[in-house]
Amino acid sequence: MFNHYKNKRIVNINVNIILAAFFSTLLAAYPVHLTKFFTNNLFQIVLFSIGADAILDFSLFAFFHWLVHKSHSKKVIAMDFALIQSHRIVLSILYYALAGSFQFILMHLGFYRAGSFIAAYLLALIITRTIHTWYGIRTGLFNKLK
Repeated sequence: MFNHYKNKRIVNINVNIILAAFFSTLLAAYPVHLTKFFTNNLFQIVLFSIGADAILDFSLFAFFHWLVHKSHSKKVIAMDFALIQSHRIVLSILYYALAGSFQFILMHLGFYRAGSFIAAYLLALIITRTIHTWYGIRTGLFNKLK
């Protein structure tokens, strides 16, 4: 199973991104919860959520990417990481716009900040993973590393 994960780029890129997003969301949920001591402003909570999640997500993705590709040269890993991150930057705009909007709406409807954060970010993850996978198949992003 690990070989399939390691050798199929469509699998390892998606798994790495999903794992990074999932764990960053879970790890950031508690700091988002703690914002109750500082603000009840929905916009500030959303901005804090985006910042906390983005830092954790980027760090976790870098670790997972290195873990899968550590047998390649550092240059190949760095170039591949930069390519994927360049796509993720574009998708992050969509991801955080969706997640922040969903979180804001859920909190406005009366849902608690941490629960809204988790639900919104997981929904945004499903949407952006679908778009990125479709894009990656069409452009060859998932072709094997050389």
